[in-house]
Amino acid sequence: MSNEKTLDEIRRLCDPYSILVIYGKRLYKIRCPFKVRVLIDVAGWKIGDIKYVEKVQVTRDLHMVYVIGGLAYPFQVFQILLH
Repeated sequence: MSNEKTLDEIRRLCDPYSILVIYGKRLYKIRCPFKVRVLIDVAGWKIGDIKYVEKVQVTRDLHMVYVIGGLAYPFQVFQILLH
């Protein structure tokens, strides 16, 4: 499947203001803004800092990014906090 077709499918199933998360044996839909913990020092933030994701996007090369403060960051930089 091409990236464009995959992106179309993602857009059909998801929206930029929510994310689907598997936690344990359950599937959760989390709406923005949701809380994340910084896992590596990046953009002047330190490990352990708490941020809020404003939007979730998928790039043309199928990489998921979180928009925080109007800027996009790789999702791997963060841990979602469910509580």
